[in-house]
Amino acid sequence: MGAQDIIGAIKGGLVQSDRLLKLDSPLGGNVLLPQRVIGHSRIGRHYEFTVDVVSTSGAIELKTLIAQPVTLWIQQTDKSYLPHHGYVHTARRLGSDNGLTSYQLGFASWMHFLRFRKDARIWQDKPADEILTDVFNLHPQAQGAFRFALSRPLPPRSFCMQYEDDWNFVHRLMENEGLFGCFEQAGDGQSHTLIVTDNLDAFRPLSPKTVRFYRAGTNSETDALVQWSGTRTLQSTTLTTRTFDYKAP
Repeated sequence: MGAQDIIGAIKGGLVQSDRLLKLDSPLGGNVLLPQRVIGHSRIGRHYEFTVDVVSTSGAIELKTLIAQPVTLWIQQTDKSYLPHHGYVHTARRLGSDNGLTSYQLGFASWMHFLRFRKDARIWQDKPADEILTDVFNLHPQAQGAFRFALSRPLPPRSFCMQYEDDWNFVHRLMENEGLFGCFEQAGDGQSHTLIVTDNLDAFRPLSPKTVRFYRAGTNSETDALVQWSGTRTLQSTTLTTRTFDYKAP
């Protein structure tokens, strides 16, 4: 699609109709047209997307997008759309050309807000899930957007201290307890939920369960892997740790 086609589509209100990528934002359904997406997601961490968009408006106030919810819709081979909901943490203007202005948005899960709050706090005789709940509920975006799926009750921790930002504390505590998380996206694209668990079976199966492989260069447009290779790196083979008993220093 050329520049004039994009301008015509935007003015005609047909931008979000049957496109590979669609974006819902506080600015309205047809203001920002996504052109390119780079995303990262893995178990035990959150997800993050960088979206290049174009608009016929060159005067968008970037501050109106910061910390606001957006939803990226990605079309599947069956023409349905999968949503990826998150909160904008970065908005920048890339430049203008031929009546179009390019912008770039970075958005992530609500866990991104945990990076901006630090605390020094002590919990006594509380299990890790209650401690995590205390921390999560301090962030409005997280309230009601997480749940635990544990295979067993967690033991109370006689003493637990936070001395860093919420992001690092939460991940330190989860890793110490053998917990990890994954996000579920609401079908309507209006929210996402963190599932904290100690068992991979707690996660819903991905769709499709079988991913086809096509060699790079194929002209077939399909959801498939186009490259697969093995890599080996040098790793440590021994781990030695020491503990400190604060009850008997």
